[in-house]
Parts: sequence; C-alpha cells; structure tokens
Amino acid sequence: MLRVSFALFFAVEQQQQQQQQQQQQSEQHHLSSHLQQQQQQHQQQQQQQQQQQQQQQQQQIGVAAGSKLQQQQQQQQQQQHKQQQQLQQQQQQQQEQREPKQQQQQQQQQQQQQQQQQQQQHQPKQQQQHQQQQQQQQQQQQQQQQQQQQQQQQCVVLSVRCLQQ
Repeated sequence: MLRVSFALFFAVEQQQQQQQQQQQQSEQHHLSSHLQQQQQQHQQQQQQQQQQQQQQQQQQIGVAAGSKLQQQQQQQQQQQHKQQQQLQQQQQQQQEQREPKQQQQQQQQQQQQQQQQQQQQHQPKQQQQHQQQQQQQQQQQQQQQQQQQQQQQQCVVLSVRCLQQ
C-alpha cells in the first residue's frame, strides 16, 4: 500500500507540471500566433500531451521505488515536447488517422526520418551532420522509452495481483 500511494503522489506531481507547461504554451500561443492553422496545431499538441499523462500514471504506479527511472522519463519527455513543436505539420496527419498507440510510436520514428530529409533540403551541409547525430540520439531515447513503457506496464499488472492476494 505504501508503494502504491508513493507512486500516486509522483503521478499527481507530474500532472501538475505538465498542466503548467500547457498553460505556458497556450499563453505563448496567444501572444505569438494569429492564424487558425496554428491554433489547430496547438490544440492537437495538447491532446497528445494528455495521452502522455495517462501513460505516465500507469507507469508510475508500477515504478514505486524506481525514482531514478522517473527522473529519466521526465527529461526524455521534455525533449519530446521540443520535438512536438518541430513536428506540428506532421502531427496533424497522425491525429487525423487516430490510430492505436502502438502504431503512433512507430510513426514517431518515421517522422524523425522525414525531419532528416527536410533539414537536408533547407540547411547548409556543415550543419547537417551535427543535426543528424542529434536526431539519432532522439530516436534511441524514444526506443528506450518504449521499452520502459512495456516493462512498467508489466509491473502494474504484478502490483495489482499482489494487492488482490
């Protein structure tokens, strides 16, 4: 019981942090953008962030003692938010399709490959190599997150069984 309450406490804290981030984004949005297209993109980003919040809650119930893992996830999620801002146009396509979560994760990897192609077209050759390395690191982080999600979902099932027994 202590572990479950500990995990729920972290889940509430992260929810509050994410809500603050969403509020900041919406304030910036009102100041900087006046186009309807940009407003739609912003709303879609908020929807995706809410989906991530739900996944986080499930993960944290399973990872009660693993505070180091939670800190790593927070850092990786902040990087994902930066990627979301760069991928506004491509995210519209994802949400129009509204496919299951597993397929969305695969689409994120495909989008990063599209980013590489776009940057090759628009930016100087010297900067390409540096940015490609960063993108590869981001891909690795996403793969690590997927593995962690699977492991943590298993932990949730085990903890529920223990409580029932």
